[in-house]
Amino acid sequence: MNPRVLFLAILMAAHLPAAVLTYSGMFDSDDGVAFFGFTMNAPGTTEIHTLSAANGGFDPYLSLFDATGTQLLLDLNEDEPGCGCLDSLITLTTPGSYILALTQSGNFPVGPTLADGFSQQGNGNFTGGPFLDIFGDTRTGDWEVEINGPVSAPTNQVPEPATAALLAAGLSALALTRKRTR
Repeated sequence: MNPRVLFLAILMAAHLPAAVLTYSGMFDSDDGVAFFGFTMNAPGTTEIHTLSAANGGFDPYLSLFDATGTQLLLDLNEDEPGCGCLDSLITLTTPGSYILALTQSGNFPVGPTLADGFSQQGNGNFTGGPFLDIFGDTRTGDWEVEINGPVSAPTNQVPEPATAALLAAGLSALALTRKRTR
């Protein structure tokens, strides 16, 4: 390998340190969804995990979508492998732009794209709780997500697909109304 190319690669890698992006909040009901946009800037390993269940919050579920084009579902996780806990973990190794969706276990992606929505949308407290886990224990709506790796600061929060569609429909109707009144 050319020494100059190697030097430039090392120099660029030094400017892309691993970052830890931490988000926390609270759902009001079982059917809540939180979205996070981020970009993995370089090859390596990015771990996305929740700390919700370990801290008394609900049993979380992670869904990862491509942030370009049709926003295809790329990965999902309900329980961290080998942990014996209810928290979730996704390991990512391919650079790109992504949308992460956090839901409560049982509120799964419906189809292969983000626009297809989630199985319990509009079904309030579908666990019979709110926030009953698989053992029947009452938990809180608190959640926490960490994204750790060569990632950039988050992009703007991504609106829920139904909200974005409703906004687009409203703006279209307003534009048509204005056009007809002229």
